Order: sequence, then structure tokens, then C-alpha cells
Amino acid sequence: MKLFKNILQSLKEHIVSDEIKKKYPDVILNLYEKDGKYLDLSKIVIPEDRRGQGIGSKIMQKICDYADSKNLIVTATPSTLYGTSNIHKIINYNKKFGFVQNKGSDKRKDIMNTMYRLPK
Repeated sequence: MKLFKNILQSLKEHIVSDEIKKKYPDVILNLYEKDGKYLDLSKIVIPEDRRGQGIGSKIMQKICDYADSKNLIVTATPSTLYGTSNIHKIINYNKKFGFVQNKGSDKRKDIMNTMYRLPK
């Protein structure tokens, strides 16, 4: 039964990411719905020659809109592995979309990622 639930979950995970990948086929996006409560953004890579055109912002907005419509918490752990060398730039970028750092008074024990965004 658990395997069946995992397969169904995997099918759900790709609804919004498939839509984004169709519109932006050269963008690398790893986005997974977990436990019907979280939407984990583990990777988003905009090709170097397409950066600065607002593509990342459109994708982030689409992800946030989807999460809001499904009442999901978006989780992410910013990394410099996929294009930028400035982690603070990524953190500040995510904050523009309502993400908070998972620490201090905003610390959530149910979230392993370093940032999250509550549904609106």
C-alpha cells in the first residue's frame, strides 16, 4: 500500500514542474511535493545566456501560486552549486517571494531545509 501511495505521490509531484518545463525546456527544475504538505524546490537552473530576463522570477511565482492554491509550504536550501557564487544573493532573492530562513524565531522543526515559504 505504501508503494502505491508513493507512486501516486510521484505522479502528483510533476504537475506544476511539467507545466514549467514545457514553457521553459532549457531550465533545469527539481520540484517535489512531499506528504501533501510540502513543495520542495531542490534545484532551479536558468541557462547562463537566459539569465537576467525574468525567467527565474516567473518560475518562482508559478511555484508560489501553485503552492498557495494547494496550501503547501515551499521548502528550499539555497546553494551555490548551480550558477551563482553568492549565497546571500539567492537568500535575498527567495525572500522577495516570501521565504524566511529556517532559524531563530522562524525555526520549524518539521522542516529540514534552510528556507521555507508558508502558503498565502
